[in-house]
Amino acid sequence: MMGDLPEFEVLHHFFRYDADTGILYRKVDYWSAKAGYRADMPDARGYRRVKFRGKTYIAHRLIWKMQTGKEPICQIDHKNRVRDDNRWSNLREATPSQNGRNMFREKRSGLPRGVTYTGRNYQAQIKVEGRQVYLGVFKTASAAAEAYGAAVNKYHGEYALGYGAAE
Repeated sequence: MMGDLPEFEVLHHFFRYDADTGILYRKVDYWSAKAGYRADMPDARGYRRVKFRGKTYIAHRLIWKMQTGKEPICQIDHKNRVRDDNRWSNLREATPSQNGRNMFREKRSGLPRGVTYTGRNYQAQIKVEGRQVYLGVFKTASAAAEAYGAAVNKYHGEYALGYGAAE
């Protein structure tokens, strides 16, 4: 999908983007699509897609190019994790690793993220750039979760899901 977006001028000729609502509209009639109507439609994964010139594009990638004049270097992350929320204030460029940090995953154990039970105590650890970083052993799950939360903010910054920076 990278490197195949329409030219900046072509996008602005055919589409209008409302940065406050995140909606992409058609500016001109194109086949059966009428000017003034929403150009994007939801897909099965929750993203919005645009059909244009025989290809299907992810709407947030077109929006990125329309707003910046450049194709995204890697991925576009939705800060609030809502895949169809394409407001400009909600989009940011991200590496796959950064984008993955901003993804909600439910743990089956019922323990907080980054915390495991070790018999009598709770251990906290975090993955940083592909390696596990041991944060310590704690008497309570909440103490281990606190250590994990501090590490998430330290290592992951604005992509720190659920620990203040990303929400």
